[in-house]
Amino acid sequence: MPRLHRALAAALCATVLLTACGNDDEAAPAPTVSATARPTRSPSPTPTPSATPTGPLHPLAGTLADDAQSLDRPVLAVKIENSAASRPQTGLEVADVVFEELVEGGVTRFMALFQSQVPEELGPVRSARLVDVDLLPAYAPIFAISGARNEVMDALGRAGVTTLADGVGFYRDRAHGKSAPHNLYASGPRLYERGSGRDAVGEPPADWSFRAAVPSGAVDCGRDVVCADAARSFSVAMSTIYSTGWEYDASAGLYRRLQNGAPFEVTGDGLVGAANVVVLGMSVGPGACCDPGGAPLVKTQVIGTGRGIVLRDGRWFEIVWRKGARDAPMMFHSAVTDEILPLKPGPTWVLLAPIQNLPEAPANASGRPSGTPTPR
Repeated sequence: MPRLHRALAAALCATVLLTACGNDDEAAPAPTVSATARPTRSPSPTPTPSATPTGPLHPLAGTLADDAQSLDRPVLAVKIENSAASRPQTGLEVADVVFEELVEGGVTRFMALFQSQVPEELGPVRSARLVDVDLLPAYAPIFAISGARNEVMDALGRAGVTTLADGVGFYRDRAHGKSAPHNLYASGPRLYERGSGRDAVGEPPADWSFRAAVPSGAVDCGRDVVCADAARSFSVAMSTIYSTGWEYDASAGLYRRLQNGAPFEVTGDGLVGAANVVVLGMSVGPGACCDPGGAPLVKTQVIGTGRGIVLRDGRWFEIVWRKGARDAPMMFHSAVTDEILPLKPGPTWVLLAPIQNLPEAPANASGRPSGTPTPR
């Protein structure tokens, strides 16, 4: 049956700040992988959001599909490391959606979703966490990881997630100057070859919506420069040692990522550019014990509802995120109108942020409470 062509819109989660209490070692030893030839990477430019999409759209990006094949393939989800030893990463600049999650020791890790574009090289690839079991079923993906604790692998299997943890498509790459376990990379096309025929792989959801025009409901800053700047230069503490910042590149209409205040770089010629930055306040706290360094595992509650923020077009939108079940997508509702907030066509980065660190909306010159509509 032909794939439905559609647009989408979404909402996300609430969390609690963790302190640095461990290291970024894998919970399980890195698997033995088959030695496959390292692919030649063709650097891709940052995806440019479509001005006015008309026609079949990629469901996770809202961009025009230029070929049927890109619409018919399932989502490829890859867990990518974000420790200092892993940078610069490869492939993130062409992801449709990237979730940033807190893991042990106060560091973060990326869950990158690819569908509109497939990079030749991805990495460094690292291990899964229990939060992924609640995030991924909505996307019916092929999930590529370096491994995981037994309880995580069992939970992924029970949730019906097609998981690839070693073998064809993975390889150790010394060309990037990294040592194990930070040098495990994967080939996007080879992962698709392995996973696309499996029965558990399905279509991505059609629940997000995209609109090139700026929607109503943004925080009204009037002529207050300080208020307006808050939607163009933004930072949130993911832990006591990791902060994620974004600066609006008006010429490109995209947000550029900062890591602890420094520009975030990727390999090749591409730059990370987010058309939408979504920050979800979530309950994040200690889970089971422990990683190999003695740090408690992290528990992130992504099923439920809570306050969030969407940044797009240099504007700040207060939202309420909702996710009713594992197989339900995150939905983003305007806090002003309670309607689904349309995203801008292009890449979306989603921070599963500690709820106590979620910034307050900027106050405008009138002193009106943040997120409230302009009086009529």
